[in-house]
Amino acid sequence: MATRRRFLKLLASGILGNAIIGRANEPLKKFRIGFDNSCLSSSGWPWEKFLHYSALNKCKVFFADFSTMVATCTNTEIQDLKAFAQDLQITIFTGNLCICPSSVEYKDVNNSAEKNLIDAIRAAKKLHSPSIRIFLGSQRDRRSKNAISSRIKDGAKTLKSVGRYARESGVKLAISSNNGDLRSEDLLKMVNDLGDENVGINFDSGNPILTLEDPLDAFHVLRERIISFTLKDYKTWSAPGGAEVVWTAIGEGMVYWKKLVMWAEATCPGIPVFLRLNSGFLRKIDFHSHEFWTITGVSSAYIYCIRIRKSCDEHRSREAFLSKGRPTPK
Repeated sequence: MATRRRFLKLLASGILGNAIIGRANEPLKKFRIGFDNSCLSSSGWPWEKFLHYSALNKCKVFFADFSTMVATCTNTEIQDLKAFAQDLQITIFTGNLCICPSSVEYKDVNNSAEKNLIDAIRAAKKLHSPSIRIFLGSQRDRRSKNAISSRIKDGAKTLKSVGRYARESGVKLAISSNNGDLRSEDLLKMVNDLGDENVGINFDSGNPILTLEDPLDAFHVLRERIISFTLKDYKTWSAPGGAEVVWTAIGEGMVYWKKLVMWAEATCPGIPVFLRLNSGFLRKIDFHSHEFWTITGVSSAYIYCIRIRKSCDEHRSREAFLSKGRPTPK
């Protein structure tokens, strides 16, 4: 059974990263690949260590979460961070901000969404970050009638108000689905309705499962607007009321990631690919409940539900899945 102590030991030695990067190297060789700092956050490392570890694994990009790694930095520290990354020939990307003030995920009650995004754009410009990753909310924002359409309008208002500043700063805005907030058609409509070529999409291969979308279908819908790619994998098992989903090691789950990478090479070559290697996220999918289908709102989700059920048949319980040596979800 893998343990957190064993994970951190491998992480510090570079063995874990080298193994994962090596596994992904051939399919991803035409992309700039790197780590998302959230998958290394349990290490407790300072940013210098994150970047050094990335260089050790021959990464060309690194995603630094704005709230936890960038927002608290002084101007001098930001300049140091940029210079250190440049010395290692690594491009830093930042973001992970909620842009919808009416979302349940919006926590900064003391500042407007516009101000927070402008602050992030300003920091991104100093870091030479080509884009900022942003998101709307979570699945809880879908629970009432027409709720998600209202959240989309509020998020779009934020983007329109800062759009000119982002363009003048040379920083693109990459909207990502998050925790079951947007299905692919919602995300594409939101981006297209903005009419701003400076706004694109960060495709996350793990998030479509939370609205019962096949990542391949979601990529096909979004492919023309994708400007960055978060690569992660998941596995499912049976649970009362439906299934449970957990992030797992890339290549050990249900995501056909090599096919996604092949498609990305054809439609959006050269985009940055951020690896999310962390496991432990555990989420219930209550597809036996009427409320879930009300929230999801589309019949196409039923098709992917069949594939999930097949996976659940292979792993009838969490215990059966964990008996194969996967780490216990926290």
